[in-house]
Amino acid sequence: MPLPIQRQPRGLAAVLSLFGGKTPQVLMDEIRGHVDLLQFYGATQKQIRSVNNAAAAVNTFVTLTVPANETWILFHAVPSMIVPAGLTDVTIAMTMEGSTVSWTREAGGFAVVGEVLPPAPFIPPYPYVLLPGQTMSAVLLRLTGAANASVTLTASVGVLG
Repeated sequence: MPLPIQRQPRGLAAVLSLFGGKTPQVLMDEIRGHVDLLQFYGATQKQIRSVNNAAAAVNTFVTLTVPANETWILFHAVPSMIVPAGLTDVTIAMTMEGSTVSWTREAGGFAVVGEVLPPAPFIPPYPYVLLPGQTMSAVLLRLTGAANASVTLTASVGVLG
């Protein structure tokens, strides 16, 4: 159905009537706008949580768990590792609630032993709420040229309760 072009909507009720719908007669009494302040409150309670495994081997999970007495709003999380001697390539991933984000750095490019390799941070849509007992993990999926590496998972969270 083409829209009548001579009719310019002036407000929500007029927009609803453009499509032949019946406009509500008591719109202000039944619908109210609101602002979700959860993420802003979380930002005032911001903390950095981190966990490390100094000798993680391939398929070793470095896991951060929400404590039983807290709920978190996740702002971002970053898995990182320190380059060991002899490393030629690596794949590091982050898993959370069944999804995996992986990052690969292949052959060469490791100029400095001890260099920290952070992939791009995982930044979820807001508000991303993690309940007590939920986990996020960093895992080395591939590590060539070295037996193990120091892996850290760091998260920026708003702590609620």
